[in-house]
Amino acid sequence: MESIDAGSHRFSTSAQWESWLADRHDDAADVWLVIAKKGAEGLTIGEALDVALCFGWIDSHRKALDERHFLQRYSPRRAKSPWSQLNMSKAEALIAAGRMREPGYAAIEAAEADGRWTAAKARTPGARAARIGTSLARVS
Repeated sequence: MESIDAGSHRFSTSAQWESWLADRHDDAADVWLVIAKKGAEGLTIGEALDVALCFGWIDSHRKALDERHFLQRYSPRRAKSPWSQLNMSKAEALIAAGRMREPGYAAIEAAEADGRWTAAKARTPGARAARIGTSLARVS
């Protein structure tokens, strides 16, 4: 791991990022990661997000760094933070692969308990199509 400036880190592998989160997921407020752009070596955006979701963290702001990398901010998911369809699908795949960690499960359970998980599922294209079909059937 290499520190770029206060609060930002460069991890060569997703295993290094996972190790950092395993040690700090419950007490770090956030971290800026150096992410490799397409074709560059290093931690990719997909790898970083998968690990973050496993620990109940999410991505947010992005900043330019250089021609081969950018900075991406990760932080613990806040209470009442909505789930995107992408992150929900990724979380389900991580569970199926046996990669989800306890903090990630806790974030999902909280979303299920307060309805955010169901709300995210309702925003899927299939759910929208079903609602439109039901509405059209009522009009006919």
